Amino acid sequence: MELNSVILTTAGSAVFFRLVNNAFGQLPMPESACKNAWRWRNICTSFVHSIITGIWAVLCFFLHPQMAEDLIETHSVFSHALVSVSIGYFIYDFFDMVVHQKLSQSWELLFHHVVVKENRSSCLVSVFVNRDGNRRCGLAVLYSSYVTFQCFIECA
Repeated sequence: MELNSVILTTAGSAVFFRLVNNAFGQLPMPESACKNAWRWRNICTSFVHSIITGIWAVLCFFLHPQMAEDLIETHSVFSHALVSVSIGYFIYDFFDMVVHQKLSQSWELLFHHVVVKENRSSCLVSVFVNRDGNRRCGLAVLYSSYVTFQCFIECA
């Protein structure tokens, strides 16, 4: 993936998840969620991110089965795009939490977002700098599928 494509994909992802969040604001919500509408929208948006990246991660391995055999040396533009989309989500969600929550209530999640975003960003940066980001991207793809299943368990 070219650097311009990465930047465009990441920015487009952040805008997309902002629109998803706005769309959830227009939908009816459970009575119990009305006390904290922002939290309800944030959880729903996070769930959408988990579904998209989880399916995408499985498709990465389905379309490029060699990734399952050699996670270190194998990568694809498709998996790099997944990482870019996920970075865009984490950037969006980080700023959404900064705006809508007190730091004392959200510092753990903000820290988590910074760590995950930096991990995935280092994957893409290393691809451009020394072409050795394959291992990190493969692991980021696996992590995306893990987060999806974790979200299903927590949301159920």
